[in-house]
Amino acid sequence: MARLNKSLLIRWIVGIGLIVYLFTLINFHEFSEILSKASLPFFFLAVLLVLVDRVWMGSKWNILLKVQGLNVSMFECVRVYFISSFLGLVLPTSVGGDLVRLFSLSVEKGEREKVAASLVVEKLLSMMALLLLVIFCVLLLVMTSAMTGWRYFLMALGVFLGMGLIFVISLLFLPVERLRKAEGKWLKKIARVFLAYHEFRRYHRAMFVFFIVSVFEQCMPFLFNYSLAKAFHLPGSALTYFMIVPMIYMIARLPISVDGMGIAEALFVFLFPLMGLDKTHSLLLALAGRLATTLGHLIGGIFYFWKKKS
Repeated sequence: MARLNKSLLIRWIVGIGLIVYLFTLINFHEFSEILSKASLPFFFLAVLLVLVDRVWMGSKWNILLKVQGLNVSMFECVRVYFISSFLGLVLPTSVGGDLVRLFSLSVEKGEREKVAASLVVEKLLSMMALLLLVIFCVLLLVMTSAMTGWRYFLMALGVFLGMGLIFVISLLFLPVERLRKAEGKWLKKIARVFLAYHEFRRYHRAMFVFFIVSVFEQCMPFLFNYSLAKAFHLPGSALTYFMIVPMIYMIARLPISVDGMGIAEALFVFLFPLMGLDKTHSLLLALAGRLATTLGHLIGGIFYFWKKKS
């Protein structure tokens, strides 16, 4: 526990330290001037897109639950997603939000392991969907000469193929018989999660549908950030934001700081200037995005307190 707290503290320090450093790179007068001219309709459109994304993510999660025979409505999945997003504002890691979803979903006794397996599959396929989008973005950057050389494209493609291979192998070659013979209360629970995960090898059609839906859903951050760019009258074409945003979201998922705090902002500040935005614009865009996301996630509090009251 002490080691976990120390790790969490270090991640907070890294995130806050990076943001403080980034503020030393910008023009405060320009920053405040842009804020004063902000277009609120576009800002609240970005908040609305956060809500749409939560509904979308809950709906596609329902695909993985239904295929396992779990009697869970789409509304229930969306409701739980909103609650996990709300509580995720105070929980230290994204895993905390997944645990909220695991234990908030109303399922019969003995089906919790299937929910856990669906979360694992969801994480893996969503990551691969984002990586596929990153591959396409890197290809566009190379073709538009914004990025030189094909090594980044080949690297991203290699990681995608590697993840796909690992995913397929993990589905097909689990030691099923040993898992079925597991002894002990907790070992049996863990074994049931792995066995439920192994069952997904039979649901290839559902996983394919989930993956395709996820690829389109991963475009939401681009629309979100482009809406914020319009809110603050920032320069750059839609294509510019489309090529950069997925890479930022991919790298920011690395567990370096709490919720990518500081890491995402640094990526905005150092990648967007390559496409014509200055550092002041880039940091403003990143911070506005964090604020709009927080406001969107606060809506989940309605579902949380509604459930608590009922």
